[in-house]
Amino acid sequence: MSEIGTNNILKYSRKYISENFSYFIELLYRLGFDIRKEFEDSEKKRITYFSKEGYKTFFLNNRRNQIFGFISNHFLSRLGIYKEWNGRLISRWDLSEFRKYKNLALSEHPNSDILYIDLDTHNPVYSSLTFLAYVQFIQSLLNEVELNLGCVPVFCEISRVNRGAHIYYRVENTWDKENIFLLIEGVLKNSDNRIKLELRKEQGKGFRLPFAWDYLPYSIERKRIIRSIPMALKETLRILDSKLYKINYNTATGVLYQNNAELLSESLISKIEGNGLIWRKTRLNKEGESNSFQITEGNRVGGEKQSSKS
Repeated sequence: MSEIGTNNILKYSRKYISENFSYFIELLYRLGFDIRKEFEDSEKKRITYFSKEGYKTFFLNNRRNQIFGFISNHFLSRLGIYKEWNGRLISRWDLSEFRKYKNLALSEHPNSDILYIDLDTHNPVYSSLTFLAYVQFIQSLLNEVELNLGCVPVFCEISRVNRGAHIYYRVENTWDKENIFLLIEGVLKNSDNRIKLELRKEQGKGFRLPFAWDYLPYSIERKRIIRSIPMALKETLRILDSKLYKINYNTATGVLYQNNAELLSESLISKIEGNGLIWRKTRLNKEGESNSFQITEGNRVGGEKQSSKS
């Protein structure tokens, strides 16, 4: 990618959005959103837009640049000023609802290699957590996926009102998306069965674009919230340049077999064990030491043919 501003105190402003709009478009494209401007005659561009009356779904008539106008409004919505404050206190919830105005949701691009998971935590037990505790909770879920599957997201943002997270993984083969989602869902549900997860699908309902006000970017590398959108944008585009985060379904399944086989079905276990030359459970030798098995696809599942032992 071309060089983008690196100043940690660079302000997220109308000027910044205007000058770096091409990077925002690149981000949406690489995160798998369908932002195509032109379609075949049989296709229609469906968008979901948050108006003052709530979410509205409709089809665009203008197939050229109209979509970019909606995208621009989405990123500008984070800067909205609540005119009804009048010096009074306002709850974080009311402010988040106000700043949803002009938020945009789009469906998945047909060729996307991104697995976008909408994780919901609408159970009242989560609303009582402090935001710091809530971030640590989401972090623990991401850790469970990494420990059990070897999968690391390329982008994540966490609700500042404790209502969930948007998690983006990258897959090696697009046809494996749903199976990989089921693996991740199994691990997360095993950790906390009160959460709900939804997978974005092509031609399905729209999912909100990144950087809405009520979600804060979570740094995959620093393992903390990033409140600077320019910094988050730069980091995410850099991560998307890497091949280390691509998930291979067979490798992820094998890692889960090694780490938490009880989450797999008997038929899948039989299939894995039938391929003993590649996947083999750790055995204890006579001295009681474990013989490590080798993952030849890389410790981030997919990888660049690096070797990792566990």
